[in-house]
Amino acid sequence: MEYERPPISQPIPEDAVKVFSGVIFDVYQWQQLQFDGTYATFEKIKRNDVALVIPIMDRWNYLD
Repeated sequence: MEYERPPISQPIPEDAVKVFSGVIFDVYQWQQLQFDGTYATFEKIKRNDVALVIPIMDRWNYLD
């Protein structure tokens, strides 16, 4: 069963360049205009969705 995902609230800009492609995540960089007129390099990591479940039995015990 597939679910429709909500749109990304901070998408990667179209002019971003993939600078690293790994097993767990990819890294994108782009130049962004600042308020003072200069440019700065911004980065964003993209990875697949993950979930982690830690079963807690009582106050001090958990399953690992």
